[in-house]
Amino acid sequence: MKELFFALLRDALFGESLSDSMRRELTLDELIVLYKLSKMHDLSHIISIALEKNGMFPTDKTAAEKFSKQQFLAFYRYEQQNFEFSAICEVLERNGIPYIPLKGAVIRDLYPEPWMRTSCDIDILVHEEDVSRAASVIKQELQYENKGVRTYHDVSLYSPSGVHLELHFNILEDIENIDNVLMRVWDYAERDGGSFRYRLTPEYLLFHIISHIVYHFKNGGCGVRALLDLYILEKKTAWNDAVFTDLLKLCGIFDFYVNIKALMLVWFDSAEHTELTREMERFVLAGGTYGDLSASVAARRSSSKGKFTYFIKRIFQPYEILKIKYPVLKKHKWLTPFCQMRRWFSLIFSGAISRSARELKENAKIDSKQVEKIANFHSRVGL
Repeated sequence: MKELFFALLRDALFGESLSDSMRRELTLDELIVLYKLSKMHDLSHIISIALEKNGMFPTDKTAAEKFSKQQFLAFYRYEQQNFEFSAICEVLERNGIPYIPLKGAVIRDLYPEPWMRTSCDIDILVHEEDVSRAASVIKQELQYENKGVRTYHDVSLYSPSGVHLELHFNILEDIENIDNVLMRVWDYAERDGGSFRYRLTPEYLLFHIISHIVYHFKNGGCGVRALLDLYILEKKTAWNDAVFTDLLKLCGIFDFYVNIKALMLVWFDSAEHTELTREMERFVLAGGTYGDLSASVAARRSSSKGKFTYFIKRIFQPYEILKIKYPVLKKHKWLTPFCQMRRWFSLIFSGAISRSARELKENAKIDSKQVEKIANFHSRVGL
């Protein structure tokens, strides 16, 4: 079914017609498998479009309703987010706050229709010294509210209609070799029309996307959509390969990019599979958009020294990360224990404690063989 899944994506996004053998009426069981796989990667609305285009749309009422609903939800989410995105940009411009739209807000314009590129939130970057003022004016002028905890790279705000804004003050991934370049993001930004709106250079935008893929690979899984974004960016933008390659080599992730590109070419450009691309495909398809918790814990454990060390690291966040989340620590390191406690209370009251509890429970179950397996996989893919 995965071959049909990727063929339908190529048809809807790149106009590559299905073969006669694939263009047929699907059984209900096949439709269920296809729906679950596409929904797992937040691509069911695109699969629905391709099925309709090829005369393969379900005749079963329940199946048809499920696919149709995903198209409607994708369009609705886009319209809702696009309205809020425009309002946020207007507020930042009016208040003289430099900002950079990130991820889906940029990439969606390269899809055949912008609503095809779904997002669960809006990502915008401002300077760290501007983040408090930016959050304040957005809350004051657009009635956004704080409902999530401050992380090491963003503040979570929610519109009255429920749209989630991740207001970034950095784009770090908590991976030292990559963060050394990601912390210089504003050096790779250029003005984009408005007085205070900026955009990333094409090479750095590609680098940011591949860095995020690295983060997900190292933390349990990466969905198909991330690789689709990277493929579309490469296909539809002009960029300097030498500059991009230098950024990758500077961080030591060039080999990983070569392997990711090989998998993209299998999926979206009819290249032949290798043993490694098949293994990578299994890893990506099994994890879905946000990865698998078991794989995530095993991946984190691979860089720790056993279950207890992993447990301590997850309970007591390292100072280098904690000081980003709580800037007061940069001048007053002695407040670290109090910020640790504040973080614990934030997890409890935000509801995130339940995921943390599941993660620690998973840690107790995972054995050394699973940890070794994921570590070996990371090594083979160039991480």
